[in-house]
Amino acid sequence: MKKQPKRDDQKAAARKAILEAAVAATVERRGGPITTELVATRARCAKGLVHYHFTNKEGLLAEVAARLWAERAEAWRTALAVDDATQAISAAWTLLQAEAFDGRAPASAWLGMSNNKLVVQSVNNGRTSFADALTVALEKLLKRMRLQATVPVAELAALLAATAEGLGLRMAGGAKSGDLEPAWAAFWVGLLSLTRTARR
Repeated sequence: MKKQPKRDDQKAAARKAILEAAVAATVERRGGPITTELVATRARCAKGLVHYHFTNKEGLLAEVAARLWAERAEAWRTALAVDDATQAISAAWTLLQAEAFDGRAPASAWLGMSNNKLVVQSVNNGRTSFADALTVALEKLLKRMRLQATVPVAELAALLAATAEGLGLRMAGGAKSGDLEPAWAAFWVGLLSLTRTARR
């Protein structure tokens, strides 16, 4: 009976290694197709072990999508949590560039174009969680700036998510970040125009 927890730990470790290999391969290929052979090679396991833990490639990609969007939500929460508002906006811009160039932005978008319902549902759930995380982060940022939104913060967060995705994909497609930085600044001017000084 005492051997079971060790076996469960080994299974969990193998599953985690396979998922991490699949995430890394998806990001590296910027959303290009991946195979179970590639994932197995990266995870240093047999191809059959990939199928054992994830049944099929679509199930694996659905979990890759969930992981990518969860990681992005956490990264954006952290960036926007910087105490100084100007630095928080700058940290978000730095993050946006990193996501474009390291492949996370195009990989996340590519997964959303899947023909598989399970993968698309996972991406949609991830986008919703991402927008929810941005709503909370933006609300806190505005509070630190002593501002109050004149429209629901969730709408501002949805606008931020769409802007980040659009600019990220443009950079991933070859646009120079310096050419897009004015658009980022203009976005924030527009967003802040939808706020007013908070009442004390």
